[in-house]
Amino acid sequence: MPKAEDYEHCPIEIANLEWKAKANKNNRDEYNLSLEVAIHPNNSGKIIINYPGLMGDREGFNNKHKKLAQYMQGEGLGAVVRTQGPGYPAFERFTDDVLLRKVLSYSL
Repeated sequence: MPKAEDYEHCPIEIANLEWKAKANKNNRDEYNLSLEVAIHPNNSGKIIINYPGLMGDREGFNNKHKKLAQYMQGEGLGAVVRTQGPGYPAFERFTDDVLLRKVLSYSL
């Protein structure tokens, strides 16, 4: 049975997403936001988004998210897009779904 280590050679692309956003509709202030995502390309036509929980790291503890993404990529299950989870200070004025919505719009 294949293991995640079998796919360590698979390519990973890093993209830095930058955009401006308002914290809420009543606030006129715009904030510059940025988010780094890791992309594991694949030709299956499917996209898998890895969005960890609160304060979750993109790589995961002991690289668990990265290893899982490499496995899914190598097995042809789909392209995997990994990002950090909500709760980081740069996004404290925003709802937790802001990061996920940005990753989804970028991926599609």
